[in-house]
Amino acid sequence: MTTGATYTEQQALARMNAGDPAGAEAALLAALPSATHRARIWELIAEARRLQGYFLEAADALAEAGANKSPALALRRIRMLIDAGKPPRALAALRDLPAAARKGFDYHSLRADALRHAGRWKEAAEAARAALAANPASRNMALILAAGLGHAGNWAEADRVFDQFTDFAPAIEMKAGALVGSNREADARSLLAGALQRFPADAALHRALAMIDWMAGERGRFADRLKAAADARPGDLALGFAAADLLRRAERHEEALARLVTLKAITPSPAIDSAAAIVLSSLGRHEEAANRARSSAAQMPRTDWIRRNAACVLLSAGDADGAAVHTSWGLALDPLDQEWIAIDAVARRAAGDPAYRRAYDYERFVLPFDIDPPEGFETTELFLSALANRLRELHAFSNHPLDQSLRGGSQLQLNPDIPQDPLVEKLFRALKGPIDAYLAAIGHDPDHPYLALNRKRWRMQGCWSVRLVRGGSHVNHIHPEGWVSSAFYVVVPPSVREGSNSQDGWITFGAPYFPVAGITPEHAVCPKPGRLVLFPSYMWHGVNAFPDDAERISVAFDLVPE
Repeated sequence: MTTGATYTEQQALARMNAGDPAGAEAALLAALPSATHRARIWELIAEARRLQGYFLEAADALAEAGANKSPALALRRIRMLIDAGKPPRALAALRDLPAAARKGFDYHSLRADALRHAGRWKEAAEAARAALAANPASRNMALILAAGLGHAGNWAEADRVFDQFTDFAPAIEMKAGALVGSNREADARSLLAGALQRFPADAALHRALAMIDWMAGERGRFADRLKAAADARPGDLALGFAAADLLRRAERHEEALARLVTLKAITPSPAIDSAAAIVLSSLGRHEEAANRARSSAAQMPRTDWIRRNAACVLLSAGDADGAAVHTSWGLALDPLDQEWIAIDAVARRAAGDPAYRRAYDYERFVLPFDIDPPEGFETTELFLSALANRLRELHAFSNHPLDQSLRGGSQLQLNPDIPQDPLVEKLFRALKGPIDAYLAAIGHDPDHPYLALNRKRWRMQGCWSVRLVRGGSHVNHIHPEGWVSSAFYVVVPPSVREGSNSQDGWITFGAPYFPVAGITPEHAVCPKPGRLVLFPSYMWHGVNAFPDDAERISVAFDLVPE
């Protein structure tokens, strides 16, 4: 006779094969309390969740299934963490694997994928090479290798790989990203424009080209190709969403909303309502926005981005308690998620709960350091002057990236893993002492979401330079992929100084990018040439505009724990 657990497994597999993973999950969870094969039931729950797109919940189910005891389950769990957008957690899990499991194609390919999602292209390329040694036929690993080589400027070898995949649109997108990463923006634009002749409906290629066109200064026409493609295919959700999202980021909110309204009339979806709620909130139509946010979250209660949208919209609408329902859900799923920590702090502060100050302890966590002169320079001022001249030469774009916080300036990508310029390398070395001093000062606390990660071992993950001009600023934001974030000042406008009557050009902390009644910046630090400011990546921060006809050059980076 078939046992109850085996029968449940058979029924669950049948439901999944029939396209009903939600029904399979519900049946498995109902059978779990009396199941005799609990590990197998959890494994099937993980598969049902994966099929529904709930990757982080699938990873949790695999942990219950015994991923800590089974390398095969552990590798599947790591795949779920990558697909859930959690590369730091995936990399930590890879490091925790037993030595015997840290080999072979599955291990190296997962590591390569996690590293490339983390922006660590040099290591990603090395891991991809190791994976290709085990499986030379892997297209994904070949492309990660090529992209890593491109980011490092090794285009002779990178092109030999990319040239094998000229009819594969994702390969073209990866190559364009590598070209931008190695400061070959004109080549990236040409590549994408040509590719769209062959792939006119590819939303990712359209988005990539529109972003580059925007940064190149084409503010008025940057989205024309994308809008035309979306108009030609009115039922294409990917194109419609891409067009609406880029218009929203360019602060063309009415246009974005009109496109979402048209899209919903053709293809109704809670996801469209969630996107529209964000745009409506930006237009100050908070009651409409809140209603749409509540409706979309009720229909898709396990979709992370929809619940993040709902929390932010509800806070702007004055419903802190409603927002807290969503932040509690998000933090239960991942207590170390930087964005959920940030939104939850706003919800607590708006509700009058002083507990938010545990995460937003400015005196303890926001600390300035002034660097010493690097080797070869008598003074810090001489070094900064030389560095500023070099950074001015490297800044190629005239406009800020659409998916970043700066306004009125340009951004330059730097790569701390790949030698690029002697002056930039000297800066990285000069920053090490202050970073170590910061980690020693804040200490370790296993029960704190920030301090629990402080093992005094770190690496840079992402680095960039920002050049702001008159009226330039940063809208309030966080760094969701970081742990410790930073601002290092190379050039500061004359009016930006301590003791002035204003805080023009200062970095401020505590206020989110979305408006919330009574929530304004609580803390500020005055920039100074040669000063490094370090703070938690989950902490809301921005930069006030400055009136000078001058420039403000800074370098920023994120740290992640090692």
